[in-house]
Amino acid sequence: MWREESATDVLCWRAAPHLRPVTFNRRQEGHVGADWLWWFVDADTGRAFGMLCQAKNLKRSAGGWSIGYGQSNSQGSQLTALLRSAGSLDLPAVYVLYCGPPSHRRDLSCGPSHTAPQCPRCARAGVSVLSALAAEYLHSYGDADRAATDSYRTCVPLEDLTVSGRCGPLLDPWFGVCPPTVRRFLTQPQYGSAEVAKQLLRQLLSFSRGYLFDEGQKLQSLPPDAVFPAVPQVAGHFSESVTSHVLRGLRREAPNYVWAALEGLNLTTRDLPTEVSEGAAGLIVTRLRNADPSG
Repeated sequence: MWREESATDVLCWRAAPHLRPVTFNRRQEGHVGADWLWWFVDADTGRAFGMLCQAKNLKRSAGGWSIGYGQSNSQGSQLTALLRSAGSLDLPAVYVLYCGPPSHRRDLSCGPSHTAPQCPRCARAGVSVLSALAAEYLHSYGDADRAATDSYRTCVPLEDLTVSGRCGPLLDPWFGVCPPTVRRFLTQPQYGSAEVAKQLLRQLLSFSRGYLFDEGQKLQSLPPDAVFPAVPQVAGHFSESVTSHVLRGLRREAPNYVWAALEGLNLTTRDLPTEVSEGAAGLIVTRLRNADPSG
């Protein structure tokens, strides 16, 4: 089995120059449960989506599949620490799952649309993204194999995450109480950083169909620089509202330290806000060019 840090290094190397990595604080991961901050920045508008990431391997053994959501250390649960750190940063938390080559997963189905032996979705799923709220819910099963296989079926292949307009309309019982800007986001095609946010929101809402009829009646404020000032509170099966958890990461403009990284400056912990330098071991920035094909 490949080491998570080695897989991250390979990911950064193969994605360069479209993905710019900056390592600044490896010591902190055991405390915060996070490997890196990842920002997707629209080159045309400066709008950005940020998320706090933890890398995990999809492992197989005689007992089935596992991902290791229950990992802990002297500081406690890594999953709890990841969600706590994401909250302090006002960003969503995700797991970047290293699922290996298709041969590693040859007997693992990605869901109803799976086509063996050469499944297009499985071919793209070597590196995939799963919301930490989804991981928390799946871990609550108490069954490592089931949690891992459901994670694989639910995660979004990384190469699909920024495909413009890929995520269709999101319609739910609370749709009618949404502010107009949020309603347009849910129903119209999105591009660039907004598409990344919408993909993660769709992932979480897929768990809660039929359980949201009494939700969304209250609005929750988001950070001052968020694209949406407030969104409906919709928790479903999860420990917090999925709408605010995801959409707090969609910002009108990327933070200054992100622009500095894009300009190639060598960042150190002294150049970063304290909550950033203490919240992750590094930074990855992806600039999304020509996000809106109509622009």
